[in-house]
Amino acid sequence: MAEEFQLHGTRQKFAGKFSLSRYYEVLYDLFRLSGFMVCEDKYRLKNVPGAQELEIIWSCTKEPDSYSKIRIGAKTLLVGWEKKEVMMEGVQTVMDSGDVELELKATIITDYNNKWETNPFLQSVKPVYDKYIYRNTFKELEKIAINYLYFVENRMKEFFKMETF
Repeated sequence: MAEEFQLHGTRQKFAGKFSLSRYYEVLYDLFRLSGFMVCEDKYRLKNVPGAQELEIIWSCTKEPDSYSKIRIGAKTLLVGWEKKEVMMEGVQTVMDSGDVELELKATIITDYNNKWETNPFLQSVKPVYDKYIYRNTFKELEKIAINYLYFVENRMKEFFKMETF
């Protein structure tokens, strides 16, 4: 049976004016250009008096080998979303406005195809494999997943012109 190991999560918030279509494009490209498959699990638009609320949940996966899968969950929540006219470089333009929260969570999934569970021999040696042979690979994948999570977080902070680390 596939096992999931929650590694780390981050959350950042931004309030102000921005381009929602550009936000979506930048976040999507960050994952796709690094070899992740992006699956949009949820896209919910809710009308509330005076503004709208938008929730987007992505599951971004990458398979570094046939036993492991890195998954980064990206949840965007946009509250108080409305279109506003602003002057940019002397030109009247329409921008999105609201409070944005981006939550990222990294997970490693082992034996994601359940290959080891269908074979009685492999099922019996799986605990030994995980504990002694796969341990260093897992630690390396853990570093990769967490570094990538911080990479995405910093690129999105740059998008919102926030301080990065």
